[in-house]
Amino acid sequence: MNASVAPRQLDDVLRDHAPHLRPLTSPWDLRDTIRLAQAGTVGSVAMLLGWYGLAETVRLSRQATFLVVAITGLLVMSSGVALWLLAGMRAVRNRRLLVQQAGTLLASTIPPPATATAGQATSPDLVATPSMTRYHLRRCLLVEGKPVAALDVSDHQRAGRVPCPVCAP
Repeated sequence: MNASVAPRQLDDVLRDHAPHLRPLTSPWDLRDTIRLAQAGTVGSVAMLLGWYGLAETVRLSRQATFLVVAITGLLVMSSGVALWLLAGMRAVRNRRLLVQQAGTLLASTIPPPATATAGQATSPDLVATPSMTRYHLRRCLLVEGKPVAALDVSDHQRAGRVPCPVCAP
């Protein structure tokens, strides 16, 4: 399987199963950015008002009022940034789940490998690198372009490797 074909297929699967998704260039949509700008504007105005009030008065009771206004502005700005970051994290998490589901759907379309005969001691299609925890079929996209060595199933199992869930050797 060609590596340049796989991303296009994954995008097709995502488009079929989640048509509401647009290509991910940013985890935030316009609504989130507008909310951030509103919180920043309201917070900045409150902080400037508090600073101006603190600078213009010497009475402690009036200063306390303006200090509360400035702190409220800081809290509004901080809350806006926190909500903006949470929206981005939520969008990334949802996209990651959709990509995993689409990858599972795409992997289910790969035909199962041919079963080895009883007399075949080594399967040249089962490959892995020494640092891998899973063994793969030679055509698996997860090992494409990596320096892999072919071993039989028992050697992979002795090395503590388990079958790849994507190519299902």
